[in-house]
Amino acid sequence: MPLSETERKKCVETLLNAEKEKKQAVQLSVTYPHISIEDSYAISTAVAQHRIKAGARLIGHKVGLTSKAMQASSQINEPDYGHLLDTMMIADGAKVPHANYCVPRVEIELAFILGKPLKGPGIGLTDVLHATEYVIPAMEIVDARIVNPRKIFDTVADNGAAAGIVVGGRPIGPMEMDLRWAGGIMYRDARSRSPDTRRVVHARRVREQGRHPARGLRAARRNRGAVRLGGTLMTAIGFRILPVPKRPDKKLVAELARMVTPHLSDSMERLYAGGPQLRPMHNGAKLCGPAFTVRTAPGDNLLVHKAIDTAEPGDVIVVDGGGFNDHALIGELMSARAEQRGVAGMVIWGAIRDSAELKAGSFPVFASGVTHRGPYKNGPGEINVPITIGGIPVNPGDIIVGDADGLVAVPQEHAQEILASAKAILAKEEGSMKHIRAGTVDRSWVDKALREKGYKV
Repeated sequence: MPLSETERKKCVETLLNAEKEKKQAVQLSVTYPHISIEDSYAISTAVAQHRIKAGARLIGHKVGLTSKAMQASSQINEPDYGHLLDTMMIADGAKVPHANYCVPRVEIELAFILGKPLKGPGIGLTDVLHATEYVIPAMEIVDARIVNPRKIFDTVADNGAAAGIVVGGRPIGPMEMDLRWAGGIMYRDARSRSPDTRRVVHARRVREQGRHPARGLRAARRNRGAVRLGGTLMTAIGFRILPVPKRPDKKLVAELARMVTPHLSDSMERLYAGGPQLRPMHNGAKLCGPAFTVRTAPGDNLLVHKAIDTAEPGDVIVVDGGGFNDHALIGELMSARAEQRGVAGMVIWGAIRDSAELKAGSFPVFASGVTHRGPYKNGPGEINVPITIGGIPVNPGDIIVGDADGLVAVPQEHAQEILASAKAILAKEEGSMKHIRAGTVDRSWVDKALREKGYKV
């Protein structure tokens, strides 16, 4: 006998209170031994509708238990599904307080972004692949609101423990690689924790996206832009245009502009300095200003055009094009437009073209490559989100400094102390140069260091 409407409402309240109080609840399958899988989906949907009424927006769905082994251990014969809301989205690079959750865990996933709507029944493998615009690496924060040991009824009612979603990295087309062999490694404090070959996106799973007899979900329409997590699938990422949250003090920017990148890099333990691929493409003028970030699909510059139109004078437009050098993201015309608007310069983690014209000019442009091949203008892309260029993490408003030696990104919250350190390094090197020119430099440390390493000198 299924749960009564009153019992279902109590289950909804239990889950909502567990999330609010950050304390796991007793298993629903213990409190209500007669709960069915249909009840669980109804409870999950009711919780999602409660959040939507409070202002959240449904952006996609996740699918779990896709492997036969996991299904057998859960005593079911099909994947389970859950809802993804915009309130679950977490920016790439953001800090997430542990206290926001009950018992958070992190899983590596693949996110499928739909370019066309999908509506079952009758959806097959080719339909799903045709509708998928691109696939992107993702991480899911799972946070069970119900204590262990959980049964499948508990997991489904708890929306598959979905709590947070992070997407980032390079988008690829669904047929560009064999997704069964997409690899992922988790790091904690710079140490590898979880080599994980995502052998989860099998053709079987893709087929099952269209055939699930899902309680309350089978008629759901998967809209364009929807994100679906692989082992999980997800929505609506890749279309955000945000403001710079906070801009640095102009006097601070001016002082940093007088520093050279080697001193700034040394002051940050060389962790926020760009790799050798990002090189100046202009005639050597200094670059300095707050980052106006852009993340774009490889080879596409639609959002770069928007950034040029909306960046403030003095901003540095920093574009994460994935280091993809097959298509130029800017050329002479776009750089001239940016210069005319007062933009301080542009950094392209990708290719440029019209290199001779840019080299002859003084407008600062840094890039990782050159090609004659032009870009596309289709999106997706985002403005003022955390990005990574050449190994440097860059947040909107961080201070970009570039010179003949390369680029650094100075985190805004640490800029004052980094400036002070760079000034100290400058003063020390100026003193060393005086001794060198006077011929009074003490070089005894060289032989001392060699002796300590066992050399005979």
